[in-house]
Amino acid sequence: MREIQPCVICDEVITNPICLDCLAREVEFWLRDRDPSLLPEVRKIRHELNVYDNFQETSETCIKCKMEMNICPHCYCTKILKLFQTKHSELVEPFKKAFISF
Repeated sequence: MREIQPCVICDEVITNPICLDCLAREVEFWLRDRDPSLLPEVRKIRHELNVYDNFQETSETCIKCKMEMNICPHCYCTKILKLFQTKHSELVEPFKKAFISF
């Protein structure tokens, strides 16, 4: 059994194991109906997080694609949320409802 490795950004245990690639596809699909002009900036955030892909040994696998992951979905969604807060505040609540609050 592998030792549980926390998220490399927030240091919390990954409790919702959906990798950033799977989550990014969902965010992009959601955003296409709302403001597709933001897609390049959302993709840039995902690209910037690539630096963490081999940062440490991973312990979680994505429940959708089975790829190894080391960043929690919350950290990714928080970065997207900050983008919306600064550029398109009307997307903040719908994004929270769709991706953060269940």
